[in-house]
Amino acid sequence: MTLLLGIPLSFIAAAVPALLYTWLVWWCDRYEREPRSLLILTFMWGAAPAVALSLIAEMVFNLPLALLSSRAAQNIVAAGAIAPIVEETVKGAILLALFLLAYQEFDGVLDGIVYGALVGCGFALSENFFYFLSALVEDGWGAWGGVVFLRAIVFGLNHAFFTSLTGIGLGVARGARQPWLRVAAPLIALGAAIFFHAVHNLGASFTAFTPLT
Repeated sequence: MTLLLGIPLSFIAAAVPALLYTWLVWWCDRYEREPRSLLILTFMWGAAPAVALSLIAEMVFNLPLALLSSRAAQNIVAAGAIAPIVEETVKGAILLALFLLAYQEFDGVLDGIVYGALVGCGFALSENFFYFLSALVEDGWGAWGGVVFLRAIVFGLNHAFFTSLTGIGLGVARGARQPWLRVAAPLIALGAAIFFHAVHNLGASFTAFTPLT
């Protein structure tokens, strides 16, 4: 009975904030809106392929962590290093594809922010759904409510922020005249996305509130 109720409620709790944040990003881009087909594509990439690919990659890269004797050390390395690198790289892949294949629709920093934020919103929707269900199954409705509040509201825009940084780098590269900047800007921006993602995850790992990671 708990799961029968928890599955739809967890989906609603994950989807409503994600769609609200997506609408907010779309509303802010009022002067030269991007094609809806590309906006949907970026959101769906974050919600499905990016989550699946990240999960598979993290499972593979986490295997060597079994060599660490401390369970805490395993969790810190997985959350603070592996997860940020894998997730930001996979989320950023669609931005690079748009940058290369939809040149006319990716013409500046604002476009990079919009596309990046939508990828992050889609990713957060799916990831939060699974976190909510996990909290419910393991610790009950009280923990479920706390995780929903933290992940959907307090930290609801985290993934959008992280991936928008990668988008900013590609936007800078689009307008750059120097060849070195066209290469350096996206790499630095991806590094910044990974850094802030890692800082968040490490901070969460050092607290008692494990659902933050």
